[in-house]
Amino acid sequence: AYSGIIPLFNLKALFSGKTRLLTVTTTLLWAFLTTIIYVFLLFNPEDVLTLAIIPYVIVLCLMVIYTYFLLIRYPDRPLKFRVMLAGGGTSFFISDAILGINRFTTPIPAADLWIHPTYLLAVFLLQYSVLFVRSSSVESISVNH
Repeated sequence: AYSGIIPLFNLKALFSGKTRLLTVTTTLLWAFLTTIIYVFLLFNPEDVLTLAIIPYVIVLCLMVIYTYFLLIRYPDRPLKFRVMLAGGGTSFFISDAILGINRFTTPIPAADLWIHPTYLLAVFLLQYSVLFVRSSSVESISVNH
């Protein structure tokens, strides 16, 4: 599991409180966006492989939704961490969407010029965000020694 992400099992906590409307809106927006991208841009009835990627598309959508949950719902985490995590997740989503469109439906001219930079940006933001996670156990260890 990613070191800065808490388990997603407490859905009641995610969908309650002051930011409930924002959380629900974000979830519905990403679920809608992912469905639109898959159905209209990736799904090809002549290619069975497009059916096999449905679980991956669902997991990718959940990953992005979860990064936005952290951005919106967890102010106790540092803002830089949350913004970089959401930006990295979004960039990864864009990279994979372009890759999927290029592979399964319409070849995009110079697709690598879009895929690689968005992927590298995603990796950078996701890895760099770890530097801004503050853990009370880590801080207490460094203070005691």
